[in-house]
Amino acid sequence: MSQEHVEARRAQILEGARRCFARWGYDGATVPRLEKEIGLSHGAIFNYFPSKLDLCVALAREDHERFHR
Repeated sequence: MSQEHVEARRAQILEGARRCFARWGYDGATVPRLEKEIGLSHGAIFNYFPSKLDLCVALAREDHERFHR
């Protein structure tokens, strides 16, 4: 896989996860809901992020960086 593909897939996962967390909250954003919102399988999502917590932390880091710019 090219670096561009990896970055695009990570962005896709983060965008879908952001929508899912916004709608359902952390506890309500179950793996099936994440899969549906992102449009990828469990394996595809968690190949990029080891856990739901890691996914949430990645979003928080993005927001933190955006805030400081």
